[in-house]
Amino acid sequence: MTARSDPESLTWRIRVGGGPAGRFHERDLPSPIATPHPTTPHPAVGEVWIHHVEGPALVLGSAQPNDCIDGERAVRAGWEVCRRRSGGGLVVLRPGDSVWIDLALPPDHPLVDDDVHRAFDWVGATWQRTLESVGVVGVDRHRGPVERREAGRLLCFAGLGAGELRVAGTKVVGLSQRRTRNGTRFQTMLSLRPGLDGVADLAAAPLRAVIAEAERAPFGLHAASPTHATVPLARWIGTFLRSLPTDAGPR
Repeated sequence: MTARSDPESLTWRIRVGGGPAGRFHERDLPSPIATPHPTTPHPAVGEVWIHHVEGPALVLGSAQPNDCIDGERAVRAGWEVCRRRSGGGLVVLRPGDSVWIDLALPPDHPLVDDDVHRAFDWVGATWQRTLESVGVVGVDRHRGPVERREAGRLLCFAGLGAGELRVAGTKVVGLSQRRTRNGTRFQTMLSLRPGLDGVADLAAAPLRAVIAEAERAPFGLHAASPTHATVPLARWIGTFLRSLPTDAGPR
Protein backbone atom coordinates (compact mmCIF):
# COMPACT_ATOMS: atom_id res chain seq x y z
CA MET A 1 0.00 0.00 0.00
CA THR A 2 1.04 3.61 -0.45
CA ALA A 3 2.14 5.66 2.54
CA ARG A 4 -0.71 7.67 4.07
CA SER A 5 -0.57 11.21 5.36
CA ASP A 6 -3.24 10.98 8.07
CA PRO A 7 -1.66 11.44 11.53
CA GLU A 8 -2.29 7.93 12.83
CA SER A 9 -0.51 7.33 16.14
CA LEU A 10 2.37 4.85 16.11
CA THR A 11 3.55 2.40 18.75
CA TRP A 12 6.97 0.74 18.85
CA ARG A 13 7.89 -2.55 20.54
CA ILE A 14 11.56 -2.78 21.52
CA ARG A 15 13.52 -6.03 21.29
CA VAL A 16 17.16 -6.10 22.41
CA GLY A 17 19.46 -9.03 21.79
CA GLY A 18 23.02 -10.13 21.20
CA GLY A 19 24.99 -12.96 19.66
CA PRO A 20 26.18 -13.98 16.20
CA ALA A 21 25.31 -11.70 13.31
CA GLY A 22 24.07 -14.61 11.21
CA ARG A 23 21.49 -15.65 13.77
CA PHE A 24 20.07 -12.12 13.84
CA HIS A 25 19.93 -11.94 10.05
CA GLU A 26 17.94 -15.20 9.97
CA ARG A 27 15.19 -13.76 12.18
CA ASP A 28 11.90 -13.75 10.32
CA LEU A 29 9.39 -10.96 10.33
CA PRO A 30 6.55 -11.69 12.76
CA SER A 31 3.17 -12.60 11.35
CA PRO A 32 0.94 -9.53 11.08
CA ILE A 33 -0.83 -8.76 14.35
CA ALA A 34 -4.57 -9.25 14.07
CA THR A 35 -6.72 -6.30 15.12
CA PRO A 36 -9.33 -7.50 17.67
CA HIS A 37 -11.84 -4.84 16.61
CA PRO A 38 -11.07 -3.66 13.06
CA THR A 39 -13.51 -0.75 13.25
CA THR A 40 -11.89 0.65 16.40
CA PRO A 41 -8.98 3.12 15.94
CA HIS A 42 -5.75 1.60 17.25
CA PRO A 43 -2.06 2.48 17.19
CA ALA A 44 0.00 1.13 14.31
CA VAL A 45 2.57 -1.22 15.85
CA GLY A 46 6.13 -1.57 14.58
CA GLU A 47 9.10 -3.33 16.14
CA VAL A 48 12.62 -2.07 16.84
CA TRP A 49 15.27 -4.79 16.88
CA ILE A 50 18.54 -3.78 18.54
CA HIS A 51 21.40 -6.24 18.16
CA HIS A 52 24.87 -6.36 19.70
CA VAL A 53 27.33 -8.61 17.87
CA GLU A 54 29.50 -10.81 20.08
CA GLY A 55 32.45 -11.09 17.69
CA PRO A 56 33.78 -9.89 14.33
CA ALA A 57 31.64 -10.79 11.33
CA LEU A 58 31.74 -10.45 7.55
CA VAL A 59 28.17 -10.18 6.26
CA LEU A 60 27.60 -10.73 2.55
CA GLY A 61 24.68 -9.14 0.73
CA SER A 62 21.93 -11.40 -0.57
CA ALA A 63 23.24 -11.40 -4.15
CA GLN A 64 27.00 -11.45 -3.51
CA PRO A 65 28.88 -14.59 -4.62
CA ASN A 66 30.43 -16.71 -1.89
CA ASP A 67 33.88 -16.49 -3.47
CA CYS A 68 34.20 -12.73 -2.97
CA ILE A 69 35.55 -13.68 0.49
CA ASP A 70 37.85 -16.59 1.34
CA GLY A 71 35.50 -18.01 3.93
CA GLU A 72 37.82 -20.73 5.24
CA ARG A 73 40.66 -18.30 5.88
CA ALA A 74 38.26 -15.82 7.44
CA VAL A 75 36.91 -18.40 9.88
CA ARG A 76 40.43 -19.49 10.81
CA ALA A 77 41.23 -15.81 11.48
CA GLY A 78 38.30 -15.58 13.90
CA TRP A 79 35.62 -14.07 11.66
CA GLU A 80 32.03 -15.20 11.46
CA VAL A 81 31.01 -15.30 7.79
CA CYS A 82 27.29 -15.07 7.06
CA ARG A 83 24.76 -13.66 4.61
CA ARG A 84 21.87 -11.28 5.05
CA ARG A 85 18.60 -11.46 3.12
CA SER A 86 18.65 -7.82 2.01
CA GLY A 87 20.67 -6.42 -0.87
CA GLY A 88 23.89 -4.46 -1.07
CA GLY A 89 27.52 -5.30 -0.48
CA LEU A 90 29.72 -6.60 2.32
CA VAL A 91 29.20 -5.23 5.83
CA VAL A 92 32.09 -5.56 8.29
CA LEU A 93 31.09 -5.85 11.95
CA ARG A 94 33.18 -5.64 15.09
CA PRO A 95 31.81 -5.24 18.61
CA GLY A 96 31.56 -1.55 19.48
CA ASP A 97 32.27 -0.28 15.97
CA SER A 98 28.66 0.24 14.93
CA VAL A 99 25.10 0.74 16.13
CA TRP A 100 22.84 -1.88 14.58
CA ILE A 101 19.09 -1.24 14.73
CA ASP A 102 16.49 -2.90 12.49
CA LEU A 103 12.87 -1.82 12.08
CA ALA A 104 10.09 -4.30 11.32
CA LEU A 105 6.71 -3.12 10.01
CA PRO A 106 3.57 -5.17 9.21
CA PRO A 107 2.25 -4.84 5.64
CA ASP A 108 -0.59 -2.46 6.57
CA HIS A 109 1.55 -0.12 8.65
CA PRO A 110 1.10 3.55 7.64
CA LEU A 111 4.87 4.03 7.17
CA VAL A 112 5.04 1.30 4.53
CA ASP A 113 5.42 2.71 1.02
CA ASP A 114 5.16 0.86 -2.30
CA ASP A 115 8.04 2.95 -3.66
CA VAL A 116 11.15 1.12 -2.44
CA HIS A 117 13.29 4.27 -2.64
CA ARG A 118 10.83 6.64 -0.97
CA ALA A 119 10.23 4.00 1.72
CA PHE A 120 13.70 4.74 3.16
CA ASP A 121 13.01 8.41 3.74
CA TRP A 122 11.45 8.21 7.21
CA VAL A 123 14.17 5.76 8.31
CA GLY A 124 16.91 8.14 7.21
CA ALA A 125 15.03 11.03 8.86
CA THR A 126 15.00 9.11 12.16
CA TRP A 127 18.77 8.61 12.01
CA GLN A 128 19.24 12.25 11.02
CA ARG A 129 17.31 13.42 14.09
CA THR A 130 19.40 11.03 16.18
CA LEU A 131 22.73 12.36 14.94
CA GLU A 132 21.69 16.00 15.23
CA SER A 133 20.31 15.46 18.74
CA VAL A 134 23.69 14.08 19.82
CA GLY A 135 25.35 17.19 18.37
CA VAL A 136 26.62 16.08 14.96
CA VAL A 137 26.50 18.94 12.46
CA GLY A 138 26.40 18.88 8.67
CA VAL A 139 24.23 15.77 8.38
CA ASP A 140 23.05 15.21 4.80
CA ARG A 141 20.25 12.74 3.95
CA HIS A 142 20.57 11.39 0.41
CA ARG A 143 17.45 11.84 -1.72
CA GLY A 144 18.79 11.41 -5.25
CA PRO A 145 19.67 8.36 -7.35
CA VAL A 146 22.09 5.74 -6.09
CA GLU A 147 25.70 6.88 -6.18
CA ARG A 148 28.62 4.51 -6.79
CA ARG A 149 26.20 1.63 -7.34
CA GLU A 150 28.80 -0.93 -8.42
CA ALA A 151 31.13 -0.18 -5.51
CA GLY A 152 28.16 -0.40 -3.11
CA ARG A 153 27.32 -3.86 -4.45
CA LEU A 154 30.77 -4.96 -3.28
CA LEU A 155 31.09 -3.00 -0.02
CA CYS A 156 27.96 -1.51 1.51
CA PHE A 157 29.48 1.73 2.78
CA ALA A 158 31.24 2.39 -0.55
CA GLY A 159 27.93 3.30 -2.22
CA LEU A 160 25.17 5.74 -1.29
CA GLY A 161 21.46 5.00 -1.60
CA ALA A 162 18.11 6.55 -0.75
CA GLY A 163 17.80 7.83 2.82
CA GLU A 164 21.42 7.11 3.73
CA LEU A 165 23.40 9.73 5.62
CA ARG A 166 26.68 11.53 5.10
CA VAL A 167 28.53 13.89 7.40
CA ALA A 168 31.08 16.20 5.80
CA GLY A 169 30.81 14.09 2.66
CA THR A 170 31.52 10.82 4.50
CA LYS A 171 28.90 8.07 4.65
CA VAL A 172 27.96 7.24 8.23
CA VAL A 173 24.58 5.45 8.04
CA GLY A 174 23.75 2.55 5.71
CA LEU A 175 20.26 1.20 4.99
CA SER A 176 18.73 -1.81 3.28
CA GLN A 177 15.32 -3.45 3.27
CA ARG A 178 13.63 -6.79 2.75
CA ARG A 179 9.96 -7.22 1.93
CA THR A 180 7.83 -10.32 2.45
CA ARG A 181 4.09 -10.99 2.80
CA ASN A 182 4.57 -10.41 6.55
CA GLY A 183 5.87 -6.88 6.08
CA THR A 184 9.09 -4.91 5.66
CA ARG A 185 12.36 -5.17 7.57
CA PHE A 186 14.61 -2.14 7.37
CA GLN A 187 18.21 -2.91 8.30
CA THR A 188 20.05 0.16 9.53
CA MET A 189 23.54 0.77 10.80
CA LEU A 190 25.49 3.73 12.09
CA SER A 191 29.17 3.13 11.42
CA LEU A 192 31.41 4.49 14.15
CA ARG A 193 34.63 3.00 12.73
CA PRO A 194 35.13 1.02 9.50
CA GLY A 195 36.92 -1.92 11.14
CA LEU A 196 38.51 -2.95 7.84
CA ASP A 197 41.90 -4.01 9.21
CA GLY A 198 42.90 -7.32 7.63
CA VAL A 199 39.71 -7.69 5.56
CA ALA A 200 41.34 -6.90 2.20
CA ASP A 201 43.61 -9.93 2.64
CA LEU A 202 40.51 -12.15 2.72
CA ALA A 203 38.79 -10.59 -0.30
CA ALA A 204 38.82 -11.44 -4.00
CA ALA A 205 40.24 -8.87 -6.41
CA PRO A 206 37.23 -6.61 -7.18
CA LEU A 207 36.17 -6.35 -3.53
CA ARG A 208 39.80 -5.98 -2.41
CA ALA A 209 40.19 -2.90 -4.60
CA VAL A 210 37.09 -1.25 -3.12
CA ILE A 211 38.27 -2.02 0.42
CA ALA A 212 41.67 -0.51 -0.36
CA GLU A 213 39.93 2.65 -1.55
CA ALA A 214 37.85 2.76 1.65
CA GLU A 215 41.02 2.43 3.71
CA ARG A 216 42.48 5.47 1.96
CA ALA A 217 39.27 7.49 2.41
CA PRO A 218 37.53 5.92 5.43
CA PHE A 219 33.79 5.96 6.01
CA GLY A 220 32.10 6.14 9.41
CA LEU A 221 31.67 8.72 12.13
CA HIS A 222 35.28 8.48 13.33
CA ALA A 223 36.39 9.92 9.98
CA ALA A 224 33.60 12.51 9.75
CA SER A 225 33.23 13.71 13.36
CA PRO A 226 35.76 11.97 15.64
CA THR A 227 34.42 13.47 18.87
CA HIS A 228 31.03 11.85 18.35
CA ALA A 229 32.46 8.43 17.49
CA THR A 230 33.14 7.99 21.21
CA VAL A 231 29.55 8.64 22.31
CA PRO A 232 28.43 5.63 24.42
CA LEU A 233 26.34 3.03 22.64
CA ALA A 234 23.52 3.39 25.18
CA ARG A 235 23.19 7.09 24.35
CA TRP A 236 22.96 6.37 20.62
CA ILE A 237 20.24 3.80 21.18
CA GLY A 238 18.27 5.94 23.59
CA THR A 239 18.42 8.94 21.27
CA PHE A 240 17.34 6.82 18.30
CA LEU A 241 14.32 5.51 20.20
CA ARG A 242 13.29 9.05 21.14
CA SER A 243 13.70 10.09 17.48
CA LEU A 244 11.29 7.49 16.08
CA PRO A 245 8.12 8.93 14.55
CA THR A 246 5.07 8.92 16.83
CA ASP A 247 2.53 9.57 14.10
CA ALA A 248 2.20 8.93 10.39
CA GLY A 249 1.97 12.57 9.36
CA PRO A 250 4.26 14.08 6.70
CA ARG A 251 7.96 13.82 7.53
